[in-house]
Amino acid sequence: MEGAAGGSHLDDVPGRTGRTGLLDVEPALATLSARIRIGSWNVREGIPHPASSPDSRPQALREIVRLVHEHAIDVLALQEVDFTAEGESEILLALLAQTELQYAATLPLSESSFESGGRAGVAVVSRHPVGAIDSFYLRNPRLSVGAGQDRLTLHDKGAVTCTIDFGLDRLSVVSFHSFPFHRFGHSAQEPGFKSIWDGIGRTLSRLDGRRLVLCGDFNTEDRGVILNSLSFPMTTTFSGRPTHNGKGFDDVLYSPDFAPVNRAQLIPNFSDHSLCLAELALCR
Repeated sequence: MEGAAGGSHLDDVPGRTGRTGLLDVEPALATLSARIRIGSWNVREGIPHPASSPDSRPQALREIVRLVHEHAIDVLALQEVDFTAEGESEILLALLAQTELQYAATLPLSESSFESGGRAGVAVVSRHPVGAIDSFYLRNPRLSVGAGQDRLTLHDKGAVTCTIDFGLDRLSVVSFHSFPFHRFGHSAQEPGFKSIWDGIGRTLSRLDGRRLVLCGDFNTEDRGVILNSLSFPMTTTFSGRPTHNGKGFDDVLYSPDFAPVNRAQLIPNFSDHSLCLAELALCR
């Protein structure tokens, strides 16, 4: 899969062995259940909006940990995760150390928007074991706007994919971050970008289309650009509901073997994106 070498697991970070290198005792697996609480969240590198200094990150870390506990989240798909050049992440280390989310799949994607030498990327964090970790990058059309010090260029985007084992049950989860075409005066629906969406569809179609949850910041309100590229049907959870600056950019999409349980929640927080929380039942 294109870009797979860029995917990583926290076990692979230098100096770590075993699972995360943070725990001396293997945690007991959560009670097996046909239900899963899954969140999608653009965490803005853990810097509260509208601040731009990493010095404010501890406040965000406390809120991330609190919301995971408060809502008993099983799986969290994150976008704009902070990473160092060595692959460390304050957000992920806080989750691993202070919550029951003990397994992670990660992909640093591009330079940080806030820290010189830092990186930003995507991750899936789970209370159940993850496997088959893979990743892909989107073809970057290299858009830019402005000039000189005000010049803004399109950062690389992509996704990390993994399977999550619930005892006898297994599902595939994707954390996806798309290009903000609108910030460069373009639209995600433009014919010139169709090949990007088609490439995403081909990659996702290699996964189990019956037990797939696709989480992400799509940077467009039009889910059709990705749904029409897939070889199997998926259902949106938050389409039409604003998640970022009045726009419905973030969502949790699920395949036919899942059914929604209770009303999905949009939870305001330190970021300029809502935490999108869905509870899904696996139909046996």
